[in-house]
Amino acid sequence: MVAEKGPGQSNFFVDASKPPPNTIDSSRLSIKPIIMLLGLRLVFLLLVFAMSTVSIASPEARIRSILLHRQQRLQQQDVEPERPILLIEGARFPAFDFARRKGAASAAGGVSFEIDGRPVYLVDNGEDGAKWELKDEEHTVRTAGSIWDCGIILSKYLEKQATTLLLRGRRIIELGAGKSLPGLSAAILGARVTLTDAPGVVPLIRRIVALNGLDAQLRGPEVGAVERVEALDWIERDQYLLTILPPTEELFDLILCADVVWVEYLIEPLVATLSALARTSATQILLAHQTRSTRVDARLFAELNRIGFEHEAVPPGDLAREDGFWKETVSIFRVWRPRDMKKE
Repeated sequence: MVAEKGPGQSNFFVDASKPPPNTIDSSRLSIKPIIMLLGLRLVFLLLVFAMSTVSIASPEARIRSILLHRQQRLQQQDVEPERPILLIEGARFPAFDFARRKGAASAAGGVSFEIDGRPVYLVDNGEDGAKWELKDEEHTVRTAGSIWDCGIILSKYLEKQATTLLLRGRRIIELGAGKSLPGLSAAILGARVTLTDAPGVVPLIRRIVALNGLDAQLRGPEVGAVERVEALDWIERDQYLLTILPPTEELFDLILCADVVWVEYLIEPLVATLSALARTSATQILLAHQTRSTRVDARLFAELNRIGFEHEAVPPGDLAREDGFWKETVSIFRVWRPRDMKKE
């Protein structure tokens, strides 16, 4: 449209459909902020979704990730995770009642532990309980007051294989005997047994032997019995071995060890003691061992090999598995000196 020139006005055209020069398009002004806001909102939603995806990972996945990271870190450091000194799993066997009771049945829920049909007692319920406890603060002594799975499994192995092992009349010594369950079992099965442990444990062992009526002075030479109870500190072994070692012609036929490896620093003294007692290939060793650390296991068998011993695991079928006396983490090893090996 054309606007006619009026008085005092410039002569030019004016289009009313277009904004005047140097003015802002209000429609464009209202659209751009909306687009920007929508873009920011979309970016924010994408970030929230990404973060939520990480946070909703399953607990199992997070645990696996943590364990994998820890394992990689430990492998780099070439160390094992720290474990308790004694890592005992939950009860696998029946709740055995080892107490001798006068005129009463076993404790509620408990059954007596028997070898060759004869109950084995480790405490007299009719006496002061303090007499059957170990008060020594030394860890190696306090552990002797417990009944470990290895002792039960080894005892039942001796019972099952008594004929194969020719136990009757054989001279047997148990190291780190504690409550002496394997040694007592061997005596019941006809062996002539010597029980040993740290000096602070000896009085307890003697009470247990008397409680079971297995003292050789009372039973006579024709039946199995505990002939001696002696102190034997593996670290200070030389002074104790002077009284324990038999004459050459009367070597021990069998050495029993049940769960005696639970701290690493005792491995070398233990193996040195075994070496002193098993002087020839005629002496066999039965070592019932529970795996708690692959590092400790490796050091134990490396030390046995270094001294010159050979070893092999007893086949699982030879254990009393049919009666439930076995455990995945417990093995019995037969240890011996080769026949052609000269003593160091």
